[in-house]
Amino acid sequence: MKKMILLSGLFWFCTLATYAQLYLGVKGGPNLSNLLIGSDQQVFANDFYQYKVGYQVGIIAQARFSEGFYIQPELLWVVKGSSVLTNAAINERENFNLSYISLPLIAVFRVGESLGITFGPELAYLASSRIGDQNLGNLLTFKDFDLSLDAGALLDLSNALFIDVRFSFGVFNIERFGLAGASGSTATRNASMQVSLGYMLSQD
Repeated sequence: MKKMILLSGLFWFCTLATYAQLYLGVKGGPNLSNLLIGSDQQVFANDFYQYKVGYQVGIIAQARFSEGFYIQPELLWVVKGSSVLTNAAINERENFNLSYISLPLIAVFRVGESLGITFGPELAYLASSRIGDQNLGNLLTFKDFDLSLDAGALLDLSNALFIDVRFSFGVFNIERFGLAGASGSTATRNASMQVSLGYMLSQD
């Protein structure tokens, strides 16, 4: 599965390089993530999941078709998840980390000399799931793949340096919790806000 994502990323890079000017760069920064629960059943207390800080880091490419439009494929290591309530009596929490190999494919529309509007899909492969130092692989079953829809804005600080602010919302249920005596199940989806500082290694 990891090879599939890597090969898909390489395919996109090569294909876009054929039809547009290709510029390579790197990016990284913090994200604020949570697990969103949607159901008519109350499984956990309202404060069971809370937002936590993670990060993302990786490489990007900008395939520029014109001055006002380009496609930005990325290959990232992204840590999402949530802050989980482990002891309600003393409000003790631990970070629940879902680490993904992520492949966003972002369209960028320039609305000014330094500002761009961004949106696109993000395919991700789950590399690990942990709460604190404990591996959750034997306790909870999470799906290997996730698909998110991303949207945000990109601000150029210089010819090479930029800030990328992005909201990411999971499309699919990544886990189902069984409920004794309940007719339905609970959908769990990723959600995050990402802030990255990027640097283009190749420029005009």
